[in-house]
Amino acid sequence: MTKPAHEKIYLWSGLIFLTIFAVMAIIGPFVAPYSPKWEKPLDFKGSTPITAPSPPDHENWFGKDQRGRDFFSLMLYGLRQTLGFVVIISLVRVTIGGGIGVWIGMAEKGERAKFRFFKRKKHSSMTGFMGSIPTIILLIILLSAPTKYFSYWVLVFVQGFILVFFGVFPVASTIAEQTRQLAGRLSVLVSRVMGASKSWLIRKHILPMLKETFMILFVQDLILVLNILGQLSLFKIFLGGTEIKAYNAEELKYYSKSFEWVGLIGQNKDWAMSHPYLAWIPLLTYFLLLLSFFLVLKGLEARFQRMYNRYPYL
Repeated sequence: MTKPAHEKIYLWSGLIFLTIFAVMAIIGPFVAPYSPKWEKPLDFKGSTPITAPSPPDHENWFGKDQRGRDFFSLMLYGLRQTLGFVVIISLVRVTIGGGIGVWIGMAEKGERAKFRFFKRKKHSSMTGFMGSIPTIILLIILLSAPTKYFSYWVLVFVQGFILVFFGVFPVASTIAEQTRQLAGRLSVLVSRVMGASKSWLIRKHILPMLKETFMILFVQDLILVLNILGQLSLFKIFLGGTEIKAYNAEELKYYSKSFEWVGLIGQNKDWAMSHPYLAWIPLLTYFLLLLSFFLVLKGLEARFQRMYNRYPYL
């Protein structure tokens, strides 16, 4: 099989999976058989009582969780939160970071001297420092306060703001370095000598040459943000806040308020042995979503590399 055939398989299979996920995220809450507030912790089959959690059956396709909620419905509701949050955060990070990077990369020597913060050395050390701080550490510290004092959307905004803030610096560093290299190309230098403004050079030269880089960075960031949410769930920090239920003086249970998929994995990890469907079903769908992003990324990288090898002067 030729390389173009490989890249098409990667790209189109990933896009097909992502399209299915996107459609499910849109229609999921409308087709879910039960509301996320529906709970039935005790059921009867004949005269035999069955307590939640219970395994999958014809009424509850993915079974019930600890509180007797239909797990299939929770996943349909949670997919919109998972996919929507990841896409929005990655888009904002790449857009802001890319804009800062292009501006820094196109700065003249005099401008870098005037704004010392954006000197190449200082900029590189700053972006390297900020990019090296694990976002999860700050999130754990910040969200260790009781979440009951904050509304769902306030917590989503805080989590998103922190992820965006610490995500723009690595993107800006990458784009700034590539912009400096592109600014030294003959076509850009000729346009500059002929009197082209910086904004014109950015619109007509730099951004068209960076579009492939932006696309790859965006897909890479989707994977990164999704992984960060997965790490947070291991510490019982879920998107939109954590609901804590006290069943007795010694037993506390932690639940995701948004039902996002990695949160469902985190809240159900203790049930992986006794009720494996509660952990393995969201885990497998999470890996399938990650695989979809990876296939798209692999296809884009192969396609752009082949185009560059064929037309290295473009």
